[in-house]
Amino acid sequence: MAAKGCRPSRQDISAPVAVETDDKPAVLVRLELDHHRMSWVMDALEDEIRKLSDGGEYDLSRIEDALGYLAAYADTVHHPLEDRMFDNVLDKGLTPAERALVLGNLKQHVDIIEATRIARRDVANVLNDIVVPLERLVADLTDYVALQRTHMRTERQQLFPLAERFLTQPEWQAIAEQFEQSPDPMFDLKTKAFERLYESIVER
Repeated sequence: MAAKGCRPSRQDISAPVAVETDDKPAVLVRLELDHHRMSWVMDALEDEIRKLSDGGEYDLSRIEDALGYLAAYADTVHHPLEDRMFDNVLDKGLTPAERALVLGNLKQHVDIIEATRIARRDVANVLNDIVVPLERLVADLTDYVALQRTHMRTERQQLFPLAERFLTQPEWQAIAEQFEQSPDPMFDLKTKAFERLYESIVER
């Protein structure tokens, strides 16, 4: 996968559908793939935030598309599937610290949905010629990206290993079946609504 700060190639983005490996359930492979893809979208947002902050020529439509994708997939599919996974983990023999970590992550999903709504509202207002202070727009978008990146890092480093330790094969299979019914609208389906964003992310 492409590292943060490097534009992914079409080969990176066209990774095959996640499958179970000897050491990792297919669901976790797919969730980690989602995180890579979401990180590429965060990179695109940070590109525009830098232009906003530096007084350069920024693209609000690109920001709108990125937030639209995150609302349509991350908030609507990815996080609910993680919620289902972590709800199952809560039924296991967790320590108090592990239980607090899982509950905090579930609450953070709600916080991220609200942060997405606020960021989309700010951008929509600007596009509709409603005055939004530049400092507030930059701050809201910066805080949003930071929240997303911190959240994904905590999941990869602490919560995914916790789920891998506790969940059973039937539980993984049930979650995988739900995932199969919910493809990524940009990277899997190449939905036209996100075509412009997709092309801005990959190498030309």
